[in-house]
Amino acid sequence: MVTGDRPAFLVNADHHGAWVNSRALTQAGIDATTPDPPDGRIERARDGTPTGTLHEGAMDLVRRLVPPTTHAEMIAALLDAQAYLHSLGVTGWQDAILGDYANISDATAAYAELARDGRLTARVVGALWWQRDRGSEQLQELIERRDAVKFARFRADSVKIMQDGVAENFTAGMLEPYCAPFDPTPPPRSGDGCGCRTANAGLSFVDPIALRSHVTQLDAAGFQVHVHAIGDRAVREALDASRRR
Repeated sequence: MVTGDRPAFLVNADHHGAWVNSRALTQAGIDATTPDPPDGRIERARDGTPTGTLHEGAMDLVRRLVPPTTHAEMIAALLDAQAYLHSLGVTGWQDAILGDYANISDATAAYAELARDGRLTARVVGALWWQRDRGSEQLQELIERRDAVKFARFRADSVKIMQDGVAENFTAGMLEPYCAPFDPTPPPRSGDGCGCRTANAGLSFVDPIALRSHVTQLDAAGFQVHVHAIGDRAVREALDASRRR
């Protein structure tokens, strides 16, 4: 066993899923009876036993147990990333998430410290994370966060809304349902391992009608709205929300 009895939480490169070991599943109380959260999915064996892969919001079932990144660690990580990007000739970027998500802690305070004391030598625009379970009630808080970090090299006047997941784990929002990967081992089950069409068309994290209202309010407040939309249905929902009325 690679990790022994130590719980492990490993997030994949796109931060839309994580791999956890048996110890982590046990500590989080996740078993065959644990339901999938509305915004995610627990990968399971045929008998319902979790296999250790958590998609989207299901990551939070274990992530809540992971020790938070310290401020000192965040400062060191940003300086290391900045040095690497500068070595490639990159002098500015957008940080797509300023907030707590997956294994990412909010880097706003670290950016502000580096901008204040001159160690931030790049130009950075931060996208404040839209918490999909809070809706428009968070708008005033986002305005206050934006107004608190107006530096020459760092500002946070964009908002990131995650509308769907990604295609590879079947969470991108699609107009047509996904087909299940073919599994030649018996017994084949309709819509699950048989190559048949399933009932899963992916996720819409934010209600499409509510999304229109949110985008309109954010635009009126002077934010640039950044929507993550991968599937064709999610793209349509994002475009509909951005249409001038």
